Amino acid sequence: MSSCNIKHTIMKKILFTAMFLLFAVILGVSQNVGLFIGGGFSDMRIRTDTIEDDKEINKELKFRQIYHAGINFENDLIERTLYLQFGIHAKLSGYTTSGDSAGMYLHNVHVPIEIKYKYFFDSRGETYVYASGGPYFSLAYKGIIYDDFEKEIFREDETGLVEMRNPQVKFGKTIEDDVAPFDYGINIG
Repeated sequence: MSSCNIKHTIMKKILFTAMFLLFAVILGVSQNVGLFIGGGFSDMRIRTDTIEDDKEINKELKFRQIYHAGINFENDLIERTLYLQFGIHAKLSGYTTSGDSAGMYLHNVHVPIEIKYKYFFDSRGETYVYASGGPYFSLAYKGIIYDDFEKEIFREDETGLVEMRNPQVKFGKTIEDDVAPFDYGINIG
């Protein structure tokens, strides 16, 4: 096992332990806890050394159907108006190419931290709309790359010179790696 894989494995164990402890503490102090499951579409972009290559490669990539599920915790900041919401989510992301012949799946642990504004239509608090936003942090822990064209070339090879690519995603930040394991950004809801 390479030192990069050992570091990644250790980081995953530390992150999962920290998230479990955070989950236990949050569950103890949260005012509202909610479970959810849903679906959507993921769109990934590939970056290379040149903008021209990026444009050429990325115009072949298409949206991929995904799932997300998790638990959200909500605490009042200003009663019946402003809330702090955070969660721990399991999320699938990835991309596919034209005709679904190639693509990538990434399984992530997604941690959003959002400020939520609620507007109540009645005094009992049964009907409301809300808007929310804030940062998220994500760790990819498992991934698969597939390419039907590459599999066909491997099957038809009679010379024994064609090697099959390992379908497991290699996480890291070097040029040999497939994907950086950490991601962050902004959620808006």
